[in-house]
Amino acid sequence: MVAPKEIIDFLESILSIFLYDIRQKERSVFILVDNLVELSCKARIRERGKRITDQKDLKDFLKLANIGGELKKRLTNRRKERNTMQHDLVAVTVSHEHCADSILDLLELIKKLWGKYAFDGVDEWVD
Repeated sequence: MVAPKEIIDFLESILSIFLYDIRQKERSVFILVDNLVELSCKARIRERGKRITDQKDLKDFLKLANIGGELKKRLTNRRKERNTMQHDLVAVTVSHEHCADSILDLLELIKKLWGKYAFDGVDEWVD
């Protein structure tokens, strides 16, 4: 199954920022990746006909989307880092490598949610 166009469009925006020469782009991309992780889980949960009512954090969404193991651990740890960056310490930065790892985990998540055909039809530069 192909991932929804909205998810792919958001991913393309994130990749565009990451590949462009912008100061502190890693911080912005890291936050956007975390947002897309949550939105992707919510989109897939809704596609499966489940309701999202009382869920309040990423762990709930990952569980409902049937995401577990090491990927779940990495994604939830990054959520904690993002929360620290946005709510506690403005000076926290993200290395280029750590940011790239977050993007790779996002791609893994999307493949787990929509299967091996999740990226069929995406622009060649994204692939």
